[in-house]
Amino acid sequence: FLKGGCGSGSVAIVAPDGSIEWEYKTPDETSDTWLLPEGHVAFSFKHGAREVDRGGAAVWEHVAPSNAEVHACQPMGDGWFLLGESHTGLSRVFEMNRAKQRRLEFEIPDPAGTPHNQFRQIRKTPQGTYLVTQMRGGGKVREFDARGKKVREFATGRYAAVRLPNGNTL
Repeated sequence: FLKGGCGSGSVAIVAPDGSIEWEYKTPDETSDTWLLPEGHVAFSFKHGAREVDRGGAAVWEHVAPSNAEVHACQPMGDGWFLLGESHTGLSRVFEMNRAKQRRLEFEIPDPAGTPHNQFRQIRKTPQGTYLVTQMRGGGKVREFDARGKKVREFATGRYAAVRLPNGNTL
C-alpha cells in the first residue's frame, strides 16, 4: 500500500510483510498521496504539491504562497491535478497541469478560517462537481459546481469524501 499522512515524515510504498519498498522523505505533513500509472508518486504537503519519480527526482511541483497550505492533490488522469489551497479567510480550488496552466479555479470564502483548519481532501466527481471536506463547524462535506456555487451539503465529513459508482457519497 501507499503510505502518507500527518506526522509520518515520508510517503512510502509498504510491502505486504510491512517492509518499506520505496520511501521519499517529506519536509512536513502530507495529506493526499497517489501512485500514478507510470510509477511516480504525487502528493500534497503543507506548503505545496509534488510529483516524484522512483529515483526521488521531482517531476512537477506547485509551491503555495508563504501564507497558504495545500492539503488536496487529486490526479485527473490527463496530466492535470486538482489542488486545494487554503489561505486566511478563503480556500482556492483549481485544476493545474504540469506546465502550471490553470483551466478552472474558484474560491470558497471562510472568513474565520486559518489556512490549516479549512479543509483536507477535495475530490472531483464523475458529474463534474467538487466534494470539499471542511473542518470547521464540526466537519461537513460541501459539494460545489465548477463555478464555485454550493449545490449540496452533507452533515458530516471532516477529512475525506468520495462519490461512489452508484451515485451515493461516502
